[in-house]
Amino acid sequence: MDSFNLDNMKKISWALIIVYLAIFILVGLIFYLFYAEKIFLPSLVQPSPSSTAIISQIYYGLGNNLYRLNSELKTNPEEDRIERFQSTGKVISLDIDNVGLKIAYDAKNARNKISLWLVDTITNKQTLVTPVDKKDFQDFLKPDFSPDGTKLAYLGQTDQTHQIIIKNLLNNSETILKPKIKSQTATYSWSKDSKKIIFCSENLADNACYQVEIANKQESPVFKGQIEEISWDKTDKIVILKKEDAKKNIFLANENGQDLINLTNLEPPMIAGQFRIDNQGEKIIYEVWNGDRVNIYSTTLTGTETRQLTTDNISSNPIWSNDSEKIAYLKKYQGIFISFYNQSIEKKIANLTQEDIRLLYWR
Repeated sequence: MDSFNLDNMKKISWALIIVYLAIFILVGLIFYLFYAEKIFLPSLVQPSPSSTAIISQIYYGLGNNLYRLNSELKTNPEEDRIERFQSTGKVISLDIDNVGLKIAYDAKNARNKISLWLVDTITNKQTLVTPVDKKDFQDFLKPDFSPDGTKLAYLGQTDQTHQIIIKNLLNNSETILKPKIKSQTATYSWSKDSKKIIFCSENLADNACYQVEIANKQESPVFKGQIEEISWDKTDKIVILKKEDAKKNIFLANENGQDLINLTNLEPPMIAGQFRIDNQGEKIIYEVWNGDRVNIYSTTLTGTETRQLTTDNISSNPIWSNDSEKIAYLKKYQGIFISFYNQSIEKKIANLTQEDIRLLYWR
């Protein structure tokens, strides 16, 4: 009887050990699938854009510093709103990818050398961006993320010419576009589908513009004339700031540079200045200069519903909020103001009296 009970107890013990071992393996497998990769290999886990994207931060340059301003913070002291983000030199251009996870900007240091920087908004880690073969380049500038967020374009300067460098952010490969006409690039833009780039020369008598198929580097002419600014990344149409004698207006054209529509219809002494298209590709805000007086206007991409948004003659440098419902702009020697697009009420959110302020981005 005792021998029989002993045998049964051994069998039960072994069965329990097997059951406990199976449970342990199962729990371990679940842990590995759901948690281990996040703990031990955090760099391989892609954060959710909705939880990590920068929301309602206005980026601006002042002197040799890059600042960001929390436009939604319900506090009056500006020191609670303003954060010095980077101190690598005078920032000329800044762009943020489509989900707010990466920031690219250029900065001119005390020796007038322009470098390009890429910042991870989660870790705040900053990386210097250069092509694989960088010996022929002096400066790197004007970063621009593709609309799909997978590539970063920027200009590499060699002597008096520019080449367009495209960095694939998924596999770190790169493509260099060498324009047939050797010149500096005044302005360039991605196409909305992220498959083409359009660029315009700066140091030619006639600022010729070309579009390039990135896949095969096929280059074709699009515009002639003095094109000072161009945008193609928010809409299927191309928007340009074009100077003709004493006139300067904003035009809309098809992808072949044809069927131009004058969106601003300004006559001297009034001329159009810098412009921004909203993220929906429906509206434009832009400067209108009359001598040294400047105000902000808006219109639609159909050229209708033109409105004057400011009347103080000192408002400039307008930028859209990420949701396209608000705009921010500078008032000379006063600071940064914001207002809702459909309302005339404005709010001062930063008291900045310096002259060397550049509004760069609102995300």
